[in-house]
Amino acid sequence: MNTIHMYGEINLKTSPRVRDKILGNLHQNDGLNIDLSDVTVIDSSGLAILVEAAAKARKIGLRIHFTHISDACLKMIRLAHLEGILLDGNLSRVHAVH
Repeated sequence: MNTIHMYGEINLKTSPRVRDKILGNLHQNDGLNIDLSDVTVIDSSGLAILVEAAAKARKIGLRIHFTHISDACLKMIRLAHLEGILLDGNLSRVHAVH
């Protein structure tokens, strides 16, 4: 299982590049870990990419895990009520960076 380390801002400006990186790696592995520990800002376009990646992975039978979720990401995931989609409804798996 490959790991992608995301950092900085995931927003409307950077989201096309982030999407390409995540989806490109998704098809090259049996699964994917996405480390979000150094993401400082994420907006709705960034969340949409994470949701899209999770949906595509599940559709083709691959595992995807969002790990080491930064406080900024976790706040937006909760605000958008996406815990069940991005965190498998299991917040005990979240290792938020403080």
